[in-house]
Amino acid sequence: MPLLAWERPGVEFKVFHFPASQIPRIDGKVDDWAMDRKDLEVKVNVGRVTGMKRLYLLDEA
Repeated sequence: MPLLAWERPGVEFKVFHFPASQIPRIDGKVDDWAMDRKDLEVKVNVGRVTGMKRLYLLDEA
């Protein structure tokens, strides 16, 4: 099955980088994201840990 995507010229999606010493836990609690709260203006956050091939998503639906 081919992967389809839409181009979004001029749109930049910001990804928060967690320090390696503060990898978020997948436990349903949002306190891992407290260090990013001052910039939180959306309902979905995406983060990663440098050097690891993982994305962490926080969806406050």
